[in-house]
Amino acid sequence: MSKFKILIVDDSELILNTMKLILNNYVYKGMEVELEFASSGYEAKSLFGKNERFDLLLLDVIMETKNAGFEVVDYIRNNMKDDDVRIFIVSGRTGGLPEEYIHLANGINGIINKCEMEFSMIENVVKDSVEYYLNRTNESS
Repeated sequence: MSKFKILIVDDSELILNTMKLILNNYVYKGMEVELEFASSGYEAKSLFGKNERFDLLLLDVIMETKNAGFEVVDYIRNNMKDDDVRIFIVSGRTGGLPEEYIHLANGINGIINKCEMEFSMIENVVKDSVEYYLNRTNESS
C-alpha cells in the first residue's frame, strides 16, 4: 500500500494527540497515512532540511515565536523550493496574514481555525490532498 506522509507541527500536545486520534490508521484511495510530528517551527525546518518528503503539512503559527509557522512556510517555499507539499495553517489566530508574510499567501493552501476544527474538516483536507497527490503523480508518469 502506498504511503501519504503528513507532518503535523504544533506546540500543543492536545492538538498533536487529537490529530493522531483522527488520522491514525487512516486510508483513502489505497493511500495509507503516515504521520510525523514536530513541536516547533525549528524542528519542522530541520526535517525539511534533511530532505524529508512530506505530502501534507498541518502547521500551527504561534509556537516558539508569534510567526514561527509563517517562517516555516517561507523556508519550505523559498529556501527549499518545495511547491509540491500542501500546506494548511491550523491556528486559533484570527484575521489574515501579517503584512510581513503577505507574500506567502499563494504558498498556503488553506487555513483551519482550531476553535472550529472538526473531524470532517481534517478528513476533507486529507482527502483533497491525496487527490492532489494522485493527480500530480499520474501526470508525471
